[in-house]
Amino acid sequence: MKTLQKLRIGELLVYKKVLHPTELEKLLTLQSSCGKKLGEIVVENKLVCESDLELILQEQHWRNNGFWVID
Repeated sequence: MKTLQKLRIGELLVYKKVLHPTELEKLLTLQSSCGKKLGEIVVENKLVCESDLELILQEQHWRNNGFWVID
């Protein structure tokens, strides 16, 4: 896994134990066939609610911009 500072959304969902790695692989396959963003797919499949996705995306943004997030 990459450093915790530069995680893709799927990696962050697995790190936070929202998704299992095999579940992520299935969703990424679905994503490649439908062309939607992973966030849209997880919300549509009711794996994450929109407000939780917003928080995860916010955390991803902070991490990718060099800010440390303490769990």
